[in-house]
Amino acid sequence: MAVTQITDVIDPEILANMILLKLPNNTILIPGVFTTTDFPIGTKGTIWEIPFNENLPGFETYKSGTDLTPQSLGQGVYRMPVIRKAAVYSTDKIVEIAAFKDPQDFIATQLSTQTIPDQYMDTQILILEGAIPPANRYTGASGGTDMSAANVRVAKLKLGDKARNLKHILMHSKQFGDLEAAGEVVYVPKPSVLPVYGTQLVDVGAPAPNAQAMIPTVAGLVIYQSDNCPLLGSSPETYVAYILGDKAMGHFWQQRLYIDLDRDVIAKEDLISPDFDYVMTLHGVDYTSTDYDDTDINDTTNYTLKWDQKLVQAVRLVTT
Repeated sequence: MAVTQITDVIDPEILANMILLKLPNNTILIPGVFTTTDFPIGTKGTIWEIPFNENLPGFETYKSGTDLTPQSLGQGVYRMPVIRKAAVYSTDKIVEIAAFKDPQDFIATQLSTQTIPDQYMDTQILILEGAIPPANRYTGASGGTDMSAANVRVAKLKLGDKARNLKHILMHSKQFGDLEAAGEVVYVPKPSVLPVYGTQLVDVGAPAPNAQAMIPTVAGLVIYQSDNCPLLGSSPETYVAYILGDKAMGHFWQQRLYIDLDRDVIAKEDLISPDFDYVMTLHGVDYTSTDYDDTDINDTTNYTLKWDQKLVQAVRLVTT
């Protein structure tokens, strides 16, 4: 009797393409991030340099008979490492899986709608914890530190007149609950077209029956929830939220995933192993370490400010 092998029902290249086709529509889970595959990012551990032009100097008052002072256009770079993420999934039930659902579609759906977006969200939070400049951090007012619209407004002012560039707030569900309980969440209608991924657009003018037709906001910011947002303490519980501009962060990722298949003949298990490389950065902040474990990326001492603090479109807000 023939035995069904994982290679009989899964083609690595087809599975990788299925994941990529499903993934773009789920990256809306990552607020304030511009995503692109237009640049080759190299391999894991490579330090990726992102060039930028410094702000133009101001004008001088010109008087007849005087010379203007030539002012140079400065250029610089900030850096982040290429991160590789990988996993191995095993199953001894490939026949049963294939009997009830196309295993390629099942795996592609799981990875593209949950596992990979969650991984990107985890990396985003690690970088924000480490990279947000000290001057862009605010702890809620003493005596009333529950998440509130007032605390959000004060936190936004860390960027002064550049606070107008802030569009999103990523918070823990507990913080969202505080806002709702206080009646401070303002729901606004969804526009007919929302940006989803890079330059792609999706029409949401006719939402599905169970889809939310309204967007929650506070202090003019669109609210996103993730319980990956840090819990800093338990007495009292202290949470972190992040206020971001439209493209405060960059996410550069390879144009394909790699899928390896194998069989453990000792354990009688089929193995599926996806891996992918990507770079994620907070624009205007330089990563100075050559290590890239999660603890390194989360470490504030591994970052140096390259832009004016107000131009870094990210604010960290701590509340109970």
